[in-house]
Amino acid sequence: MDRALALVREAAERASLDALRTCGLAAAVAEIATNAVRHGRSGQISVRLADGGRGVEVVVADRGPGIEDVEAAIQDGFSSVANSLGLGLGAARRSVDFFRLESNPGQGTVVHLRSYRPLAAEHFDLSYLSLADSLEVENGDVLVYREIQGERLRVAIIDGLGQGHNARRAAEITASKVLEDNGDDLDVLVARAHLTLRKQHPDSGAALGLAEFSRHAVRYVGVGDTSLRLLGAHGEEFSRLSGRPGIIGSNLAYRASIEVKQTPADGYFALMYSDGIRDPYFESALSPSVAPGAVAEAIMERCRRPHGDATIAVLRVRP
Repeated sequence: MDRALALVREAAERASLDALRTCGLAAAVAEIATNAVRHGRSGQISVRLADGGRGVEVVVADRGPGIEDVEAAIQDGFSSVANSLGLGLGAARRSVDFFRLESNPGQGTVVHLRSYRPLAAEHFDLSYLSLADSLEVENGDVLVYREIQGERLRVAIIDGLGQGHNARRAAEITASKVLEDNGDDLDVLVARAHLTLRKQHPDSGAALGLAEFSRHAVRYVGVGDTSLRLLGAHGEEFSRLSGRPGIIGSNLAYRASIEVKQTPADGYFALMYSDGIRDPYFESALSPSVAPGAVAEAIMERCRRPHGDATIAVLRVRP
């Protein structure tokens, strides 16, 4: 175990991972390896640099009895090891950027973990505002984001149907699925979120806008009333995308389609918003000197509808 953790920390230093990511990866490896030692008859741990040196990949494999219910095992509060670090597989999954567990009863378990160096702050600048309906305590809109493979930023806006607690719960269930990074593409994440919400919170639903941004392209999937506008570095619009008809958790009769847009070489702005925002209109053009936070505040002040939850996210991507 000590040797494996030393290799993890050595690789993390070579990949320029920050202290938080290094500690999270080491803790996740310790939890997974403890399970392997306790239950596996034999096994191995491999550590390598991943994706051109931007991250570290660790694979822990054992030949133990396997896991009968993988979905249950990765939920919070589940632990098959009494003397582990107390993380559980769910917390181990959240401690890394990529987590995939493969297991069959009687055939052992293989866990793939990856952590990446942080996205360069000089290239990505995200700000957002999300406000509940004035008559409600809980906001039915949820915005979540995460870095993917050290080179992309995934952003999702989920609008639970209605307002208040039920809308919030539907949005949070959906958010938990679209944030997963297990190698699946955006359309697969949308399908999984749909099935999970339908199972865990029947008679609810959500609209979803899900995008991944890189310095060179944008990939987007939308279901329901959510929108994405893409503007050049000086405010000139070059694409406008919106969700297709449907409701996550209720009515998704087709496989969500991914739209891909190439972006200008000199950078761009992205505006994502829920239906509580009227289509933003700018009297003056954006420019590279405008802070995304100021843009988000101006849009919320000028374009928020009188009723309903409202969310606006503004991302500036520099070359």
